[in-house]
Amino acid sequence: SRIVPKFKAVGGDIKRPGASEWSYDALPLKGVVQLRKLLLDSRAKLPEIKVPFMIFHSKDDHVLPVYNTDIYMSEIGSVSKQRIELVNSYHVATVDYDADIIFENSLIMLA
Repeated sequence: SRIVPKFKAVGGDIKRPGASEWSYDALPLKGVVQLRKLLLDSRAKLPEIKVPFMIFHSKDDHVLPVYNTDIYMSEIGSVSKQRIELVNSYHVATVDYDADIIFENSLIMLA
């Protein structure tokens, strides 16, 4: 058997009682390193994105800091940008109290 370095999983940040999500019980260190590389490469390309952009963020997200949306809003190349703050959800907002806000606004944008 071999030991795989890993981080604690980040699943389950949901405000609504009884709501759940599928998640891993741990995050392998190698995967986290690769994700970091991908995020850095992707961030460098944000100015090249010119299509309309909408981002949602939960005010009480316990996984990602809200300032991450500031990065997208300032660095993405789109002229049409919209940030929607979710006030009644945690990180997994698509199964939380604000899910309808996400779905309704996404449909409006795609129409």
